Amino acid sequence: MTYPHVPTEIQEEVIRALSRGASREDLILSICERTRLLWPEAEAFVKDVETEYGIEIDTRATPILTILGGLSILGGLGLLAVAMTGVVFSLQNIFSGFQEDDLVFVAGYWLEGGRIMQLSLFFLPMALGMIIGGGMGLYRQIVPK
Repeated sequence: MTYPHVPTEIQEEVIRALSRGASREDLILSICERTRLLWPEAEAFVKDVETEYGIEIDTRATPILTILGGLSILGGLGLLAVAMTGVVFSLQNIFSGFQEDDLVFVAGYWLEGGRIMQLSLFFLPMALGMIIGGGMGLYRQIVPK
């Protein structure tokens, strides 16, 4: 790629901006304003830089997305642990009520167990979504295209 009017620092800026996920239109406009390139030429320049330095651009963007994916998985696992603990506790409350003779006491256990079960079943899909979403994000960042 030969662009005589484009300094090398602009090429580095394009690589940095693309790795941050900047808007291509804003980037092309900035190049047009700072150089003597027309829009189609600047667009071709950005495309050429992206083609030539694609691996470097992806590598620069990877650490942030990898950390976010890992944190999402860890948060999902924590939420899953809370949800499963709530399910076990609520089932324990529900079935331990059968051992008592007092009907009010049994009803209290059933209601308390039902409330905890309801909250746990609310957390369960969120936890699974966080784990699956974080895993998909990590897979897309780590496995080469």
